[in-house]
Amino acid sequence: MSDALGQSLGPAADVCLNAMLPTNCPSGALVYGYGGNPQAWLGGASIPQACWIWRADVTPTGQAAPQVAVFEKTFDLGSGPTGTMQISVDDFAEVFANQTSVGSIGSVSDIAAASSAQDSLTTIDLTPALRAGENTITVVGQNGPYGCGSSAGCSYSRDPAGVVFAGTLRW
Repeated sequence: MSDALGQSLGPAADVCLNAMLPTNCPSGALVYGYGGNPQAWLGGASIPQACWIWRADVTPTGQAAPQVAVFEKTFDLGSGPTGTMQISVDDFAEVFANQTSVGSIGSVSDIAAASSAQDSLTTIDLTPALRAGENTITVVGQNGPYGCGSSAGCSYSRDPAGVVFAGTLRW
């Protein structure tokens, strides 16, 4: 996991809106203490054992918007690879396979798109950018300003951020 400048921040942090959301909030996760929408972050509920994650340096009182988090994994695939990713995000994410954009979800300028992105899964086809040999999948997430209005210095407890995803690769 790295920041927008490519600086490694270490392993991603498990994050939860509050102790009840998402319903599978793992022990040891960072709990934002968010008291807003009680129906938020439903998008990852259908991914078995998946947890919402965010930047390794996240704190409930940290500056929330417009923070960026980059999650990346490199692996080898055999010939004829295919793959998909299911993703949900608060507020925006773009998915890359081998540095080629293969799809995005949510928004940092449209609150309806951002809200929808956290409450449902979007499936992204990775196949067009996969190849035999080494492949890198990158998810770039960004938090929008929605929980804070015009307030400067808004914290994650008022404007949470996270992403949850899973994928399937075949070759």
